[in-house]
Amino acid sequence: MTKPKYKFVSSHTARRSFCTNAYNAGVPPHLIMAISGHKSEKVFYNYIKADSLRKAMQAADYSYFQ
Repeated sequence: MTKPKYKFVSSHTARRSFCTNAYNAGVPPHLIMAISGHKSEKVFYNYIKADSLRKAMQAADYSYFQ
C-alpha cells in the first residue's frame, strides 16, 4: 500500500523548508525569525539548511564585499 506524499511531511518539515527557502530567496533572517518564532540567531542558523556556497553568494550581493 502506498501513501500520499503529504502523509510524509510533518509541520516541522514544512517550517524548516519555509525558513530555508525564505533565507535562500534573500529574506532577512530577522524577518524569517519573526514569522517562524525563533528567538536566537544561533538556533536559527543551525535550523536552516543553507550551504556555504549559498551563504557566500548572498554575501557577495552586498556592495561592501565588492
